[in-house]
Amino acid sequence: MRRKKITAAMVLLIALVFLGVNVMAVADEFAGEARSLSVLSVSGDSATITRGGGREVKAAAGMPLGQGSRAKTGSATNLYLKADEDKTIKLGSSTLVEIAKASAKKLGITLKSGEIFFQVEEKLAEDEEMEFDTAQTSLSIRGTSGFLRTEQDGRVLLHLLEGSVEWKAGEQTISLEAGQAGIYTPAQGMREEELVKLDRFTWEDLNGFELETLLKDAQNIRKEDLGLNGDRIPAAKERAEEMIRQEQSREQMEESQAESFAQEYLPGTGEGGIIVEGREPVVEGDRDDEEIPLEESTEEEPTEEPTEEPTEEIIPQLIGDEYGYYRYSTFGDDGEEIITITNYTGTDVTDSVIWEAVTNRWNHDGDTFYNGQPLWVVSYDGEIQAWTYDECHEHGLYVSIPPKALSATR
Repeated sequence: MRRKKITAAMVLLIALVFLGVNVMAVADEFAGEARSLSVLSVSGDSATITRGGGREVKAAAGMPLGQGSRAKTGSATNLYLKADEDKTIKLGSSTLVEIAKASAKKLGITLKSGEIFFQVEEKLAEDEEMEFDTAQTSLSIRGTSGFLRTEQDGRVLLHLLEGSVEWKAGEQTISLEAGQAGIYTPAQGMREEELVKLDRFTWEDLNGFELETLLKDAQNIRKEDLGLNGDRIPAAKERAEEMIRQEQSREQMEESQAESFAQEYLPGTGEGGIIVEGREPVVEGDRDDEEIPLEESTEEEPTEEPTEEPTEEIIPQLIGDEYGYYRYSTFGDDGEEIITITNYTGTDVTDSVIWEAVTNRWNHDGDTFYNGQPLWVVSYDGEIQAWTYDECHEHGLYVSIPPKALSATR
């Protein structure tokens, strides 16, 4: 039997050679599922795996994944994947990835939504490829660690901790080194897609998932290079915990709203799909022709008591960029103070509303703010104000933590 299998394989390869087929490529495809890729561990209760065209099952440690598999997490859940012996991928909460390629020489992962941490401990061989795809972009990985996340508006943000990455979007390509960040903005309206390299970032630019992962899971990363020395670690842990709590609260609220909507608007339940008082709607033609007389009520109608008018909730509205604005103060040769306000890409802001709001906040709180801390400009209760990240979240305005777009020399 073994001799028959070997003979059949040799005949197939010879036939492929005569047909002009790339035998190495075919061999790689046959070895595709031989790559070691599996669930390493699960933290939380809401993680699932879908393999091929199969059904969605609860994720568990040791569960193998192959080409076409999907891994998904819900609220307050992280999922760790292990590829070979030296590649780790951590999924944040509310994240969906698909294994686009899992051959012996190439591992391709598509980030559909959410955020991931990736760590490749050993540099890939010359004939080996590892690639992350998301939106309309692709990242070529060698020996690298970093964070990749998608935003609700379609933007993609990369924080590179170690190694180097080549990032492509259409005709644009940028190369990033450790300590640098990049952001992709999709085309919208008259605006063309844009792929921008940002000079540097610090630990304060990371969101809750990224900061927690940096402190707990990122091995052999020089945290000092991100401004995170021993004295600041306790504050960083507290900041990560608070941001994660806020994010989980938002995710749970969104899930609850989605469930309520699904229960309220069910297909086939009448006009608008709404169930009224738990009764099924009456379909024309199902009524009995005989009219049923209504019983006269002998009870007195209750007197309606006056109700208090509901207080209208004041909702803040974001003005300008969701990544906020930076204020920089320097001094010229003559000793005169030079004030600059920029957005996350480093472009000087000339809008008088934004300028006045940021400057007023700076002048009001003085030493509370240092050069480079972002502020968000909002319209609230008839006033234009500049808020910190925490103040925005306290009022239910979920803004994005901005990447540092300026070099430290600015």
